[in-house]
Amino acid sequence: MEDRAGDQCREAIERALTYHPDNPEAVQLMASYLFNTEKNQEGREYLRRSVDAWLPALKQSDAPASREDIEEEHTQSDIPPYESRITTAKLLIEAEEYEVWYFSGWVCYLQMERAEEERTREEREESDEERTREEREESDEEREALKEAARSYLTKAKKVGV
Repeated sequence: MEDRAGDQCREAIERALTYHPDNPEAVQLMASYLFNTEKNQEGREYLRRSVDAWLPALKQSDAPASREDIEEEHTQSDIPPYESRITTAKLLIEAEEYEVWYFSGWVCYLQMERAEEERTREEREESDEERTREEREESDEEREALKEAARSYLTKAKKVGV
């Protein structure tokens, strides 16, 4: 049933694009569908098309004073509603997720190194008797959690970047 649902979703999006090929929300919906089916490059192209359809008009207009003004302006132009623009921002982050995953992994790796350096420094300053078994276990657990997070993020970056 789920396989057929994906096909039906794509057919509905393609039908919408047939009626209005430049509709930024329909183009964005296709981008989202493609990201979900792991066709990232094609999804990026659709996302770029969607943003190119409305962003220049938004930049050229004077900045409205309130959200109500923005929504009123939307009804009079091709600028998608606020919620759709938020989705656009999320998709843009997803489209560039390689960097997000890579930097998240790198941060975890650096935190892990820092935790190891602190542990080494603390061990030099304190004798084993002063440091409780529980403190050592917490430190080891933290280091292992950071190591696993770094590995997970960097593996995801490698998968996305290939």
